[in-house]
Amino acid sequence: MVFDEAGGHLFLIRAGHVGYTPARILMRRNQIGALIASTTALAVRQQRGALVLLVIAMLSASGGFAGAGASHRAPDGIYSAEQQRRGERVYRRSCAKCHLTDLSGGDRTGAADTEVPPALAGPEFLDRWKSASVGALVLAVKRSMPQDAPGTLTIETAVDLVSYLLAMNGMPPGDGDLPTAPDKLEAIVIGEAVPRR
Repeated sequence: MVFDEAGGHLFLIRAGHVGYTPARILMRRNQIGALIASTTALAVRQQRGALVLLVIAMLSASGGFAGAGASHRAPDGIYSAEQQRRGERVYRRSCAKCHLTDLSGGDRTGAADTEVPPALAGPEFLDRWKSASVGALVLAVKRSMPQDAPGTLTIETAVDLVSYLLAMNGMPPGDGDLPTAPDKLEAIVIGEAVPRR
């Protein structure tokens, strides 16, 4: 490749041609920058969600999210039944297309772990999140979901969605809504599901 500084053009020279005759495929400098930027942005978006979830999973496994000041547990009834219903509507609209209507996650046949939407209900989900704070889960959902439009959920919507996920993992409703204040969410540990009687 040869860049013509004066004209701002890029000439791609095809090797193997007699006398190396340039194939004049021209691109202005700003077009090259835009091409590189758009390719980089796409790669970043695709990897961002997987990276955020990986870091959160590592920190939750080590207990890094559930700080020493954690005072509540999700099994204590931290969300209302109405909030759970709102969260279910959000899930059906924004999440079910990837995580499926039963929250079982995507088809794992032949796919790498980072390509498969994880189950959001059941032992796999609880093992991954039980030592984390509700705030960590809300943050993961808010920043990286939905996959096709990450970061578009409001904090209220993300909290409603998490209340639905908690409900689907055996955490009972309580009298009031799950708060949206980060410090209050951080003080609640997800914990183990309460056995149903």
